[in-house]
Amino acid sequence: MSLIDLLSTGPGTFVYHLLVLLTLEAMAGIAFVEWRSIHNSGHRRILWAFAGLLGMRILLLLGEPFGPTVLTPLLGGVELASLTLLGWAFVGSFLGRRARRLYLIGGFSVTVICAVTFLPGWYSALARFSHLLYITFWQQTFWYAIGMLLAVIPALILLRHQRQWRRLLSVLGFATLFLGFTMLCLGSLFLTVGWFSNRMYAYTLIGTGRLIQLVGYPFFTVAVHRLALEKREICHRETEDTEEEIALHMRELGFLVEICRTMGESLDLDVLLPRIAETAAAAMNADRCAIFLTNFDRSGVVRLLVQHNSLQTGEREATRSAVPLAEQPALAYALNRRKQLIVNAQTDNPRLKALYELLGSQKSGPVIVQPILHR
Repeated sequence: MSLIDLLSTGPGTFVYHLLVLLTLEAMAGIAFVEWRSIHNSGHRRILWAFAGLLGMRILLLLGEPFGPTVLTPLLGGVELASLTLLGWAFVGSFLGRRARRLYLIGGFSVTVICAVTFLPGWYSALARFSHLLYITFWQQTFWYAIGMLLAVIPALILLRHQRQWRRLLSVLGFATLFLGFTMLCLGSLFLTVGWFSNRMYAYTLIGTGRLIQLVGYPFFTVAVHRLALEKREICHRETEDTEEEIALHMRELGFLVEICRTMGESLDLDVLLPRIAETAAAAMNADRCAIFLTNFDRSGVVRLLVQHNSLQTGEREATRSAVPLAEQPALAYALNRRKQLIVNAQTDNPRLKALYELLGSQKSGPVIVQPILHR
């Protein structure tokens, strides 16, 4: 007996549900490990879904060999309810809280309504034809048709939100389930209407549909594993960014300590100011740092005391000549505002051209003017 023939019979259906349960268990194991590590809501939702799927699949495992006549309509509803729960686990990340509830309640409601409605009709048909098989009854075809719908809806939702091909594994999983339900629906339909004199063709379609679904469920396990790797990569990048930020703050703190130590060693401006300019340039990762001093004896005049050029070795001697503030609009504006002035301009700025020329800079770029005033 081939695998397809085996999956189309009662014992083969039992084996099918057992294999699906083992596949979903692997998916839940990955989600559980990741949830304990990073407490992601997506993994927690998968765990809740697996808890429901576990209970439903156990009912299917017990119902297939022990209740083929009485519980068959209910088993069809349980299988579709498990499919609803599986879709909710994967599409919940892309839906709002209200939409997630509507998706779950809607799927369960359709399943319960159909199961309750189908039971009297199945019992009535079974009373007239005691040897009637549910697979040849129209209700089974209808269950498979609803399964096609519940498989294609999450696939379309995921396809709309996941544009990256490397994240389409869950879409491929639901598409495979849809194809499997299509084969099951066709096989059940052929048995119901009796289009083939040899029923083995219809049972072959049913076995093929089960086999296709067995191929589809591992895609969900791989998708969960892929999601776990992406979450770990994001956490790793966030940790690296945090470490770099901490290192930057420690570096800036070290420069401040260096400035304080320099001020404590000497009060000679000729020694103190070059060290302060050098340390400030290093702390801000700037190409140049210059210190100006206002001349209170002559209003509107500043002097360039010292300048540090990080792109050159050694210090550039300042001219110490008086410069009218009227020729330096950037400095005059910062002094009048008594606040820091930040000009984040990469192109030439006419207001900063005079300052660039005073500092001997051939290139333009962002500038920070910080007034230090004594009140």
